[in-house]
Amino acid sequence: MLLCVAASAQTLHVYFGNLHSHTAYSDGTGTPQTAFDYARTTGKLDFLCVSEHNHASAEGTGDDPAHLHIASDHTLYNGARADSLISTANQINSQFPGTFVALYGQEFSVIAHGNHINIFDIGEVIDEDLIPNREFRKLYDNWLVSHLDTANKPALVQFNHPASVNEDYGILKYPNLAAFLEGVQPYARTIAILSGPYNTKPADPPRHNDDFSTGAYLHYLNLGLHLAPTADGDNHFVTFGTSTNHRTAVWATALTKAALLDAIRHNHVYATQDKNLVVDFRINGQLMGSTIHTSPGQTLNISVQLSDPDEASASYHVSLRHDTVGGEIEATSEVDSRDLTGNSTATFDGFKYTGGAEYYLVQVVQHGAGKADQAWTAPIWIDSEAVTDGHPATPAESATAFVWSVNSSVYHIAGCKVADHILDANKRSGDTPPAGKTLHANCPVQ
Repeated sequence: MLLCVAASAQTLHVYFGNLHSHTAYSDGTGTPQTAFDYARTTGKLDFLCVSEHNHASAEGTGDDPAHLHIASDHTLYNGARADSLISTANQINSQFPGTFVALYGQEFSVIAHGNHINIFDIGEVIDEDLIPNREFRKLYDNWLVSHLDTANKPALVQFNHPASVNEDYGILKYPNLAAFLEGVQPYARTIAILSGPYNTKPADPPRHNDDFSTGAYLHYLNLGLHLAPTADGDNHFVTFGTSTNHRTAVWATALTKAALLDAIRHNHVYATQDKNLVVDFRINGQLMGSTIHTSPGQTLNISVQLSDPDEASASYHVSLRHDTVGGEIEATSEVDSRDLTGNSTATFDGFKYTGGAEYYLVQVVQHGAGKADQAWTAPIWIDSEAVTDGHPATPAESATAFVWSVNSSVYHIAGCKVADHILDANKRSGDTPPAGKTLHANCPVQ
């Protein structure tokens, strides 16, 4: 925790950690207890997620002759035994409240046949017999619908280590893009633009990883997914927080599991190569990851506040990027930039909302000690308000207030653009929200 700011009557803090790592419970080394203890005391992380492979083919010898694996023994993941992953995480969170958060999850699929995804905070092992590897649609449309997280909300998904924009994450399992978006958006919140190095050993020095996957990030944003970028360790050895200085940064109200997952659910996340660079990107006072509803022609007040306690005299190039969902990808180039020195704030004037589903994001390049470090933020999305008699429309002002798919765990406010993609055979509507479903994030999307 390095900086706090007031936002929406709550104080937000930025926390730095890692959302992707392994132990000997799949193909890594050590135990979950070892991982969390090392990340907290040696790696100096605020949070760590141990995300074991769910499939037996990822079983590794590691340093454990017993070849432990959650796919073969589910009690290693969710058993009452004290050394299960979930039991260990719960114990750590009880023991160190407000100073460290232990997260858990699973990594699904086989990278040679459609890329891996992390699924956070789920209580059961994804059984390969029920949901075979690469069966993303069965996972999204069936298994995740009935397997909520510990807050009784749809489990959060991260797209892991994309090698290119062609990594499908399940898109090839759906008949069209609209069906894929409907299936995955209730869950997908992050994408790793930096991953690993996974094979760094304890005696190795930290590595500066410049193998960015921003092309895949911008590709999926342009398709219409609301994602935030992360930088994870994918650790397979006991190097949690020391294999590299890059971090996933989360703006949250507190250092608790509930607060971190809620912040990730709202995309209040950025990826940084510097272990404690604070990036506070806002439009009209709204933090990265937010959706702003306004009218075309309205002025956008854009600011980026930077600070680094280790490099107070560092220089920065702040690159503002812009795109609109669909069409050519525009965010590969900056629309404006600022050069700064030291802890300071960049402002961008003259930008107005032009209409449609627009978004802005920021790339920061820091020049200080050693190699240059980059940070990439989640976007801030901007949509037009639905207006009735000069004020935003409410659900009650529609003939049909709510729309949903029988195959989805979410429902939509009538008029949401995402709901237009629901197949007629699966579409249902009504004047009251459907039981057992939650409101689509950022609804209504215009």
